[in-house]
Amino acid sequence: MAGFTEGVVMNSCPDDDRSQCDNSSEMTFVRLLSPRVNDVPTSEYDHAAHCMIYCRTNKAWFGNTIKANIMMQFRFDGCIGFPGGAVEANETIVMGLNRELQEEIALNLDKYSIKDSDHLVSHIYKERNFVLHFFIKSVTEEDFNEIQAAGLTSEFYGTEVMGTVIPPLFTMSNGISGLPNFLANMFIGNAKQQLLYALESCEILSKTEINEAVMKSKIIKKQNV
Repeated sequence: MAGFTEGVVMNSCPDDDRSQCDNSSEMTFVRLLSPRVNDVPTSEYDHAAHCMIYCRTNKAWFGNTIKANIMMQFRFDGCIGFPGGAVEANETIVMGLNRELQEEIALNLDKYSIKDSDHLVSHIYKERNFVLHFFIKSVTEEDFNEIQAAGLTSEFYGTEVMGTVIPPLFTMSNGISGLPNFLANMFIGNAKQQLLYALESCEILSKTEINEAVMKSKIIKKQNV
């Protein structure tokens, strides 16, 4: 397999864990260095794939600039994550992801199907021999709104998927409202790590902006204990 670089994800639980997320847990994920999703041998691992569908914007809101809208989900277990899920044994990673997106958000695969080239990063959860693949799909704002609306017609809406969530990608003048408050929520698996990685990789937010929001979110969590 391709090489690794170590990373630790805080306050998370595995994607296939159907119990409530443990807000005090710590799990180790390893980022695969290879950018190609097909470099990971599927037969040796269980796999899940998720996708960040987003659009660029330039809107003003209470003195803040909203640079992008990102589609996330509020899940049945009370955690926040990205649409997607487990890949079945007879599927490629992309096939499984497209099936999950069609099921969860009624994605129109004729217009918006995910391709190998949309892959951003993969992480391995070593304790369970489980690989989580992450893709990104950039669309227009009009298409983003269409995709969100279609999600209301999904067969899993109101059961597995309780609603869509757009993260506030700004920090308000009080230093807490906006992204820091959002990051203080509970996320499934490594969804928070995936979000932060994508924000920097896609140059939606700077590394400094991301780090400041993360630090403030940790303060918020301590205050809420």
